[in-house]
Amino acid sequence: MDRRQFYLYEHHHREWPEGAFRPVADEFEERFVNDNRQADSLAVEHHDFRLLLPRSRNALDCGAVAFCVYSGTEVAHVAWLATSAAARSSLDHLGYAVRFEEGEAWTGSAWTVPGFRNRGLLTHSCRRRFEYLLRSGWMMSRAAVETGNTVSHRATMWFEPRVYAIGRQWRLLGRRWWSEMPVPDEAPLHKTSGT
Repeated sequence: MDRRQFYLYEHHHREWPEGAFRPVADEFEERFVNDNRQADSLAVEHHDFRLLLPRSRNALDCGAVAFCVYSGTEVAHVAWLATSAAARSSLDHLGYAVRFEEGEAWTGSAWTVPGFRNRGLLTHSCRRRFEYLLRSGWMMSRAAVETGNTVSHRATMWFEPRVYAIGRQWRLLGRRWWSEMPVPDEAPLHKTSGT
């Protein structure tokens, strides 16, 4: 049996003041990719980010948006957002609710290539995806980070989300179960400022 536990976040998107976050190095180039045609064009001069996640082609076909960071032609970081249930389910199978019909979006499936870790790319990626959603009219998004992933949790907390629950997933023989419980008051994650 596979058991995993997640912090569940609700982000209220807003404009952040200039200088609120450490800038990433000039060596990095970023792109939002909305469909496979754009990904094909990008792959002419860059490594194809879709090779990092087998579901990428289907996710783009379902309406998910990839945020890619490159160092030269090399993929450094990829993260995703979705504004529909179909786009989200192409990437994420966790049981927490995202109310797309009420203006909530989903963000997740972020991954940084090991050689580019500890360079602020996840924090930068979160900021850029939240800005993208805000400009597109999505005022809020939901996300999950596994409780043992302290690096992702720390990056997420810079954006002062509401940690609304702890989700638990069990998987056995191809079946999944999901439950949520309140966040204990003594949990250190209640800090709402960046760490």
